[in-house]
Amino acid sequence: ERRVEPQGLLLRPPLWYLLTYDVAKEEPRTFRMDRVVGLEPTDVRFRLRPTLVEDLIRGLGGHRPGAVELGPREPPA
Repeated sequence: ERRVEPQGLLLRPPLWYLLTYDVAKEEPRTFRMDRVVGLEPTDVRFRLRPTLVEDLIRGLGGHRPGAVELGPREPPA
């Protein structure tokens, strides 16, 4: 069981990855979506970490042609 703060999604065909910040380990983590089970949303608010997403993508070998990055969206002003 982990508590993570979702930061973005990365599509590396044919796989989707959830880019997160692991609260207990205080570090970024990446999870393959096809291996994620038992999600439980909470009402806990958290801050987005834009550089974390970039670091996670770099750790997966950088951006490849055909990959689609879905990062956090800023709320409308």
